[in-house]
Amino acid sequence: MSDAAALERLLRREAALLRAGEIGRLPELLGRKAELIARIEQRGATPAAVRRLQLLAARNGRLLAAAIAGVTSAVDHVEALRRAGGRLESYDARGRARVIATAPPGVVRKA
Repeated sequence: MSDAAALERLLRREAALLRAGEIGRLPELLGRKAELIARIEQRGATPAAVRRLQLLAARNGRLLAAAIAGVTSAVDHVEALRRAGGRLESYDARGRARVIATAPPGVVRKA
Protein backbone atom coordinates (compact mmCIF):
# COMPACT_ATOMS: atom_id res chain seq x y z
CA MET A 1 0.00 0.00 0.00
CA SER A 2 1.36 3.42 -0.91
CA ASP A 3 1.94 6.08 1.74
CA ALA A 4 -0.87 8.17 0.26
CA ALA A 5 -3.28 5.22 0.40
CA ALA A 6 -2.23 4.48 3.98
CA LEU A 7 -2.79 8.10 4.97
CA GLU A 8 -6.16 8.12 3.22
CA ARG A 9 -7.16 5.04 5.19
CA LEU A 10 -5.96 6.65 8.42
CA LEU A 11 -7.89 9.87 7.68
CA ARG A 12 -11.04 7.83 7.09
CA ARG A 13 -10.47 6.09 10.43
CA GLU A 14 -10.01 9.49 12.09
CA ALA A 15 -13.31 10.66 10.60
CA ALA A 16 -15.06 7.54 11.89
CA LEU A 17 -13.73 8.20 15.41
CA LEU A 18 -14.89 11.82 15.24
CA ARG A 19 -18.35 10.82 14.05
CA ALA A 20 -18.60 8.23 16.82
CA GLY A 21 -17.61 10.83 19.42
CA GLU A 22 -14.48 8.91 20.33
CA ILE A 23 -12.24 11.97 20.43
CA GLY A 24 -10.21 10.42 23.24
CA ARG A 25 -8.85 7.88 20.77
CA LEU A 26 -7.53 10.43 18.27
CA PRO A 27 -4.06 10.64 19.87
CA GLU A 28 -3.54 6.99 18.91
CA LEU A 29 -3.41 8.10 15.27
CA LEU A 30 -1.10 11.10 15.59
CA GLY A 31 2.27 9.36 15.41
CA ARG A 32 1.39 7.31 12.35
CA LYS A 33 -0.25 10.31 10.68
CA ALA A 34 2.86 12.47 11.18
CA GLU A 35 5.06 9.66 9.88
CA LEU A 36 2.99 9.21 6.72
CA ILE A 37 2.85 12.95 6.05
CA ALA A 38 6.63 13.22 6.40
CA ARG A 39 7.15 10.29 4.02
CA ILE A 40 4.75 11.79 1.46
CA GLU A 41 6.57 15.13 1.71
CA GLN A 42 9.89 13.36 1.02
CA ARG A 43 8.75 10.90 -1.66
CA GLY A 44 5.83 12.77 -3.17
CA ALA A 45 2.44 11.53 -4.32
CA THR A 46 0.31 11.93 -7.41
CA PRO A 47 -1.65 15.18 -7.72
CA ALA A 48 -4.90 13.20 -7.53
CA ALA A 49 -3.81 11.51 -4.30
CA VAL A 50 -2.73 14.82 -2.78
CA ARG A 51 -6.09 16.37 -3.67
CA ARG A 52 -7.98 13.44 -2.05
CA LEU A 53 -5.85 13.79 1.08
CA GLN A 54 -6.49 17.53 1.21
CA LEU A 55 -10.25 16.99 0.96
CA LEU A 56 -10.23 14.31 3.66
CA ALA A 57 -8.06 16.43 5.97
CA ALA A 58 -10.34 19.46 5.46
CA ARG A 59 -13.40 17.33 6.22
CA ASN A 60 -11.76 16.01 9.38
CA GLY A 61 -10.91 19.57 10.37
CA ARG A 62 -14.60 20.47 10.14
CA LEU A 63 -15.55 17.37 12.14
CA LEU A 64 -12.99 18.25 14.79
CA ALA A 65 -14.24 21.83 14.98
CA ALA A 66 -17.78 20.53 15.45
CA ALA A 67 -16.60 18.16 18.19
CA ILE A 68 -14.83 21.02 19.97
CA ALA A 69 -17.95 23.18 19.68
CA GLY A 70 -20.04 20.36 21.15
CA VAL A 71 -17.69 19.89 24.10
CA THR A 72 -17.58 23.65 24.69
CA SER A 73 -21.37 23.79 24.63
CA ALA A 74 -21.63 20.92 27.11
CA VAL A 75 -19.14 22.60 29.46
CA ASP A 76 -21.09 25.87 29.22
CA HIS A 77 -24.32 24.02 30.01
CA VAL A 78 -22.83 22.32 33.07
CA GLU A 79 -21.46 25.65 34.29
CA ALA A 80 -24.89 27.27 33.85
CA LEU A 81 -26.44 24.48 35.90
CA ARG A 82 -23.84 24.97 38.62
CA ARG A 83 -24.41 28.73 38.70
CA ALA A 84 -28.15 28.21 38.95
CA GLY A 85 -27.63 26.19 42.12
CA GLY A 86 -30.77 26.32 44.21
CA ARG A 87 -32.76 28.68 42.01
CA LEU A 88 -34.93 28.46 38.98
CA GLU A 89 -35.53 31.41 36.69
CA SER A 90 -39.01 31.67 35.22
CA TYR A 91 -41.64 34.20 34.14
CA ASP A 92 -44.91 35.14 35.79
CA ALA A 93 -48.28 35.52 34.06
CA ARG A 94 -47.36 39.08 32.99
CA GLY A 95 -44.07 38.02 31.43
CA ARG A 96 -41.86 39.42 34.19
CA ALA A 97 -38.76 37.48 35.09
CA ARG A 98 -38.73 35.94 38.55
CA VAL A 99 -36.50 33.63 40.54
CA ILE A 100 -38.00 30.63 42.29
CA ALA A 101 -35.97 29.23 45.17
CA THR A 102 -35.63 25.47 45.14
CA ALA A 103 -34.52 23.12 47.86
CA PRO A 104 -30.88 22.08 47.65
CA PRO A 105 -30.39 18.54 46.38
CA GLY A 106 -30.20 15.98 49.10
CA VAL A 107 -31.49 12.69 50.32
CA VAL A 108 -35.21 12.45 51.02
CA ARG A 109 -36.04 9.92 53.71
CA LYS A 110 -39.56 8.69 54.25
CA ALA A 111 -40.68 6.55 57.13
